[in-house]
Amino acid sequence: MSIYWQDLEGEDGLGLQVQIQTDPSVKPGMYLQSGGNSRIRLVTGGSIRFWATPVRDYGGVWVIKPFADWSVSEMPISPIRSQDIEARQHLSGLEQVRAWIRFYVDQLSHSQAGFLYAGRWLFTHQQRQHGLVDWVSRADLRSGQRSRLAGPMVSDLKPATSTDPVCWLDWWFSGSGDLVNLKPPETDSGRLKWWRKKVRAGEAPPILVWYLNCLDAFVLVDGHCRLQACMLENVPPDLIVARSVLEIPITPDPLTQSRIVASLSRQKDRPGRKPMSVDALNGVLISAFDNRPLIQTVSRSWATLTESSWVSEVSNFLTVSGHTDIITRVINRED
Repeated sequence: MSIYWQDLEGEDGLGLQVQIQTDPSVKPGMYLQSGGNSRIRLVTGGSIRFWATPVRDYGGVWVIKPFADWSVSEMPISPIRSQDIEARQHLSGLEQVRAWIRFYVDQLSHSQAGFLYAGRWLFTHQQRQHGLVDWVSRADLRSGQRSRLAGPMVSDLKPATSTDPVCWLDWWFSGSGDLVNLKPPETDSGRLKWWRKKVRAGEAPPILVWYLNCLDAFVLVDGHCRLQACMLENVPPDLIVARSVLEIPITPDPLTQSRIVASLSRQKDRPGRKPMSVDALNGVLISAFDNRPLIQTVSRSWATLTESSWVSEVSNFLTVSGHTDIITRVINRED
């Protein structure tokens, strides 16, 4: 695997653009499987991390998490140590965030359980500005899909602290934006206590999440214990969002551009007409002449999953875990 990266920074935040060059047929250690009738499974090695299926009217998606144990070799990111934190403490705020982004990319590129595959990836910074309830991204939504730093935003952290293996993500309005955990929350472990101290001291690294557009939601990859510590301490965490993207070229129409310029010129010369504000004028011109490519988020899967195996696995798990009341709804893709 060859990796090329470029720092990104602007008024709407900072991040890293990463180009992965490897055999497109090679599966990463953690990857999505897909099958008939909209069946989805996330796996690492021989372990299933979740099953998912959208309902037929696409009003939402069922996510079933078995909360299987993780060996160190199955972790996309090795457990963060005191040495990792101390090596970056001398850096200022955003420079420290940038260092952690590079840390995560480096870890994922060398991990047997990393999720990076061939293509372009964006790793961007999101932070909560108004406490733990209302999430505000550094990315400015007005910059649209042409800014590499703008993109889908986490809207709710609470689902990632749930002990329930059955998760319903509502798509009815503008997508879920939820953060989904792959491990159950810890309650009284020594590591949780250690992270609570780090959170209080302002030394906790950002949490790594992976946006999957098949869920229209985010999966918590690294930082389950840190997130729990942040919630207990009522301290908003920083997030690093990883997403796989495609760039769609845009070629503005010269005739349309000339007509827009002529129209703006005529409006300016009309007597008694209130002139456009500078912001409005700039917005029209930027829209007409912006040739930056559209950034489309994609989630690649491997079509190696049979529906019969998915149905059997999910039915068995829901039965054993005491969720027999929803088996029919999940299998039939009903909400």
